[in-house]
Amino acid sequence: MSRDNPSEDAVSVHEALAVTVPGGSRATVELTPEQDGATFYVPVVAVSKNQASTYEIEIDGTGRFGPAALPPTDPDDFGATFIPPLKMENRMVITIKNTDTGQQQYLVQVAGWEER
Repeated sequence: MSRDNPSEDAVSVHEALAVTVPGGSRATVELTPEQDGATFYVPVVAVSKNQASTYEIEIDGTGRFGPAALPPTDPDDFGATFIPPLKMENRMVITIKNTDTGQQQYLVQVAGWEER
């Protein structure tokens, strides 16, 4: 079942972090549900837009976004981009590739909710 909005019993989740990626390298950010047996509904995945970068999102072993030259949304815009929300039961992997020669920093924000 897909949910467009959280129930009253839902637990809000908001992860934010920064990663530095050397030129020609990649960073992988992995998220798992915080509660055992919970499903994580993810309407927002925001990553800094940088030139010479590619972005991919995999959920529970299935590619759900990318590879793309732009992220689903940027932390400066931070809006829901997956409607209905992506549904994760085990693991989300966000892969950012820096195809430039210089080091770049990326801000990554994921927001949604968990339900049992």
